[in-house]
Amino acid sequence: FNFYTDSQTKKGKCMSVLEKNLKMLQKSNPGLVESIKKIEQTKFEIYQGDDLANINYIDTKEYKPLYDKPIKETLQKVKEFNKYRNYPILYFFGFGNGVFYKMILANEKLEKVVIYEPDIEILYITFSLIDFTDVLDRMEFISVSSYTPQEKLEIAKRYLIPQELKKHG
Repeated sequence: FNFYTDSQTKKGKCMSVLEKNLKMLQKSNPGLVESIKKIEQTKFEIYQGDDLANINYIDTKEYKPLYDKPIKETLQKVKEFNKYRNYPILYFFGFGNGVFYKMILANEKLEKVVIYEPDIEILYITFSLIDFTDVLDRMEFISVSSYTPQEKLEIAKRYLIPQELKKHG
């Protein structure tokens, strides 16, 4: 993928959206950046409608779309999120097409989102399509395939175990 924004091409810069996102992500998660850079092709086909938020990925192995109705589902998630708008940190499973995160990170009270995405190809595609450079400093990604065994253990200690202890006392 090589997607460029209008502002990049007008300024004569040829940095793709993916390259911009990875450059910014390099500061906080170099292991994930290296894993994403190794991806040469994905099992997904991309569908993008007239609305830029209408992005869907179709798994070509299972012939299954990620969303039934991308815009409707994203807006529903944003509505559900509203009750958590005053929380400083939120944890999520799955990055999807990323539109939801761009929308909720417009809320300045939200200091950080931690996203566990098991399929690194999703991160690759989404970072190729949407410029997250303005909010990446408020996003943390956990993708097990990009971490060493020691890093995985540290993630479990810092995030997963405390979260489960809070839930179950």
